[in-house]
Amino acid sequence: MVGPEYAQYLCNPTTNSLPSDIDIEDPRFPNLHIARQHVITVTQYPTETIFVPSGWHHQVTNHGYLFLNFH
Repeated sequence: MVGPEYAQYLCNPTTNSLPSDIDIEDPRFPNLHIARQHVITVTQYPTETIFVPSGWHHQVTNHGYLFLNFH
């Protein structure tokens, strides 16, 4: 997650667009390295819920699946 105070570093300065991935190296996003310095990483485990406040940019990476069997 990147807090609103660092959101300006995510954007393309010409088009004001956002990158598809915060880990990319793309000259269209020259300040992305600054945003990466302020990333908060959260690990969510099965059954947990995470609230992301308005204005916080976030990216989700899934590392597995939870299969529930209701009998």
